[in-house]
Amino acid sequence: DNDMGLTFSITSDYLGHQTVHDLLPNGRNYNVTNSNRLLYVTQVSQFYLSERIKAQTMAFIDGFNSVLEPNFVRMFNEDELQHLISGLQTIDLRDLRENTMYNNGYHENHPSILLFWQVVHDFSIDEQRLLLKFATSSPHAPLFGFKSLFPKFCIAQTEPDMVKLPSSATCANLLRLPPYD
Repeated sequence: DNDMGLTFSITSDYLGHQTVHDLLPNGRNYNVTNSNRLLYVTQVSQFYLSERIKAQTMAFIDGFNSVLEPNFVRMFNEDELQHLISGLQTIDLRDLRENTMYNNGYHENHPSILLFWQVVHDFSIDEQRLLLKFATSSPHAPLFGFKSLFPKFCIAQTEPDMVKLPSSATCANLLRLPPYD
């Protein structure tokens, strides 16, 4: 049945020491064929995504449970927990704009700032997330809105130069924006 030259085992190498892991009982003696190849793929996936990282996963869970009470976490479904950990998936541009500080000659009615907000408003949600990540290191809005972002999001004017490219300081939630005409 078209032997594929494989067995239901995986050999791993750790610091020069090789170990054979059977994917099924006595898997090293069970050949992979065309008819059982899907079972092989399933077993290899299970090994790499679950068994191989079991100790690390358990250590993470133990650490997580030492910080947050497991009963508290169980109150939330996975979407709610994702919001708590990562922030909101959508970006409220009005909220961001209302909670933005300006520096080095910029103010909310400066022509470059008005152009900036017009361009950001026309961005797709993915482009808005990339901008937020560029300036703050996170593509997600804070759970309690931009008023809770610390330090506040800030757009600072830079010296005009030939390149006119923005830069950022993510640790300060700072977007350095050269003036544009």
